[in-house]
Amino acid sequence: MTQLGEAIARYHKIIESEPFRSLAWVDSLREAMQQRRLYVSGRWVSPFLRPHFISRRQYTSLIKAAESLFF
Repeated sequence: MTQLGEAIARYHKIIESEPFRSLAWVDSLREAMQQRRLYVSGRWVSPFLRPHFISRRQYTSLIKAAESLFF
């Protein structure tokens, strides 16, 4: 398994573990986000509970593309 695959598997294992099975923590998260005004036009800044992992190569490519648009 690749390092990226291992990171994804580890993340899934954590999020599926006992402390996270109860979704009570979601209410706390939303309340904290609301207090910090982390929403735009009524939508939360990040409605996703799982991040999108990318490889180092994808990250480097993304940086180069963003820099070419910026400069």
